[in-house]
Amino acid sequence: MKIFISATPDDAFRQRLCRNLEGEKHQITESLHSADYALLIDGSAAGQSSAECLPIIHLWRHADSAPHAEALDFRSDSSFDEPFMALRRRLEVQPAPRAVLYNLPDLLPVCVERPELDTLCERILRRDERINAVVSKPLPNALYGLAGIGKSTLTNMLCRRCDVRRHFRDGIVWINCGTNANPLGLLQTLGAAFDVPLAELVTEQPAQVRLQRELRTRRCLIVLDDVWDHELAKLFQQLLGSDSRLLITTRQLGIAQSLHAQPLLIESLSSQQGAELLRGYIADLSEGTANDIATILNGHPLALYIAAMWILGHGVSEAPALLRRLRERETFRNLRLKESDRNLHLEYSLRLSYDDLKQGDNAIFQFYFRQLGVLAPNEPFSKEAAGALWELDGDALSDALHALYQKGLLFKAAGNGNSEPRYYTHSLIHLYARKLLEAENSGQEFGLAAKRHFTFFFEARHLQRADRARLLTDLPNILVAFDFAADHDPRAAVDWAMKLNKTLGKTDQRDLHRTLLERALEAAQRTDQRAGEAFLLRALYNLTKEQRHGEAARRAFREATAGRAHVITLQMAALLEKDFGNFEAARGLFERATQAEPNNAPAWQAWALMEKELGRYEAARGLFERATQAEPNDPVSWQAWALMEKELGRYDAARGLFERATQAEPNNAPAWQAWALMESQLGRHDEAERLLRQGLAHVRSGYGLGLLHSSLGRLLADRGRLKEAEAHFRKALQHHERDALTHYHFAVRVLLRTGRREEACQHLCRAKALGAKKQRDREMIENAVQRNGCRCGAEGNRRAQTS
Repeated sequence: MKIFISATPDDAFRQRLCRNLEGEKHQITESLHSADYALLIDGSAAGQSSAECLPIIHLWRHADSAPHAEALDFRSDSSFDEPFMALRRRLEVQPAPRAVLYNLPDLLPVCVERPELDTLCERILRRDERINAVVSKPLPNALYGLAGIGKSTLTNMLCRRCDVRRHFRDGIVWINCGTNANPLGLLQTLGAAFDVPLAELVTEQPAQVRLQRELRTRRCLIVLDDVWDHELAKLFQQLLGSDSRLLITTRQLGIAQSLHAQPLLIESLSSQQGAELLRGYIADLSEGTANDIATILNGHPLALYIAAMWILGHGVSEAPALLRRLRERETFRNLRLKESDRNLHLEYSLRLSYDDLKQGDNAIFQFYFRQLGVLAPNEPFSKEAAGALWELDGDALSDALHALYQKGLLFKAAGNGNSEPRYYTHSLIHLYARKLLEAENSGQEFGLAAKRHFTFFFEARHLQRADRARLLTDLPNILVAFDFAADHDPRAAVDWAMKLNKTLGKTDQRDLHRTLLERALEAAQRTDQRAGEAFLLRALYNLTKEQRHGEAARRAFREATAGRAHVITLQMAALLEKDFGNFEAARGLFERATQAEPNNAPAWQAWALMEKELGRYEAARGLFERATQAEPNDPVSWQAWALMEKELGRYDAARGLFERATQAEPNNAPAWQAWALMESQLGRHDEAERLLRQGLAHVRSGYGLGLLHSSLGRLLADRGRLKEAEAHFRKALQHHERDALTHYHFAVRVLLRTGRREEACQHLCRAKALGAKKQRDREMIENAVQRNGCRCGAEGNRRAQTS
């Protein structure tokens, strides 16, 4: 039981209360978020904390305060024991768990309670609706209506309600969709909310199976915001168990109907609700003026927000002037907007604020607003990115951002309070900014803005490669900038994609990764960048093969190898044909690759490995020999050949080849490890230990040292030398802490055998959180976790990381 106490730390009564509660084995916490109860000393607040849905127990301490109706009377220090016993009895009742809110966006400072909220809440908590008796799946709920009308805000308010949080105790997960939704990426977002290792969600179909298994018995609420594809929503609907619910927001009623969802139309606020919203921002605004403004703007929440920001900026005395100008109903008549995109009530408010950005003949702030049209809508950008776009810095940049924010044309993104704030443009406002930019100077201004936007993000490519968090935050704007690069600077586009490939490969943005590679590949082929084309084809091959999109990759390679092709392109095409079982075509491509570049050892080696897999060992030996002749100092070819001879039981031949591999590159840890493993399997444990120690004397890379220390730890543990084994496992983790198998073997082979179960569980939880590459290893780790009763939720994983 964790308790939050609302009093100053030096309060004597609080100190006494804490001592007694700690004696009762209750934990005093300083965080509302992690508490189970809140003790409120005096005050008349309601029975639950609205922020965290905590039950509140009121303690009446000061005689001059008005007590809560159910407050415990602690006014007298001498009669402390009796009310404390009553407090203890109340604390013995464990409160219902409340859902963790995952990925939920911040609410605007002022929101209006709407009747639709109660209707939606009643529907979402109801248990009797099913698609049909056979499927027994709960019906989804769908909010639909115009853009900017408040669907997402209403849904956000619903998720924060205490009755909803306590009902969906296993979690409430918010997932942003949009027009270019990436199904795999969204599945991975859902998996992250429930601590499913990313390694189990690398392809779409297995990810669905894994998440369906995870969610089958959970009671959770999944929110899909801004859905444009009913198939995407169906995918998520199929994952949920009978106690969970799916809630979507969409602009299209047809999507709700396709899902057999219970639709709820969200319309504009009434004049009274709109006036309430305005007066929430501006307390001293007259009710009549607020009603008139809300009526003209038809209760459109975003239009009302912009109007409120205008009044706050000019002063409430200018509200009648705003009203007069709104009655003129000025719009952006000449902008080429589709009627489906146009929102006249938003335009009334937006046009007025845009016009006011011009001060006399100085239209510089209008220029700044238009420039926002080249950014990615609804995506955060940094102050530096805005500075590059506007060619500003220092106070001038801060003033420009503040001016647009004060006008309601720019929003601050939620984030770490200690970091520099980021900003974003609402998709509707962004649309108008972009159209204004495209219309200015016959589009010349747009081209210059796009170039500045590209230059800023391109010049930061080294930082993006080194900082994965920065890359993910900037990725939507990087893709926008990449469009400019592909058309206007294709060499930069290819270079950029090559630099980002490895880092992107370590993220969950696989569809966006593929999009970037495909755009860069088109630029490389169009401009005859053969080395870049080969690199990108290889990267695309690795990615699409993993995503089971091999046919698309196969077509791309066939087109690329139809004429003159780079050796790497031929080699990758051969490997893809091999994966499809077309071995004759693969041999033809390997032959073309080795004829084009006879000294290319990797091509010979890849061909040899294919023949080995097909059982054509003599052919494989000849190809391995050609690989080692082409590059005698390539340890990989020697090692691959050695492993084949080992599998065939030709151990002396394998030893000779392993020796050549370690001589060619003494820093090659995998060769030392593979050789030692063979000797250990043959019962030559002393020789295996000698080889691992010899490898440690030569290897310098952190990963390699971790690999050899871990292998030596296993060997020594199996020989009963647990103290030495522990030392090597700890060294392995110092060099490569993120190796799941090292954590597993350390736990199983040393810690459990020496009776340190709690520490073993920490390492098993860490191994589970990291996720091993192979399915069998992941199952092995999971079995060890279950067998030893380790608790490995999000909190357990954090504890393991800390340890």
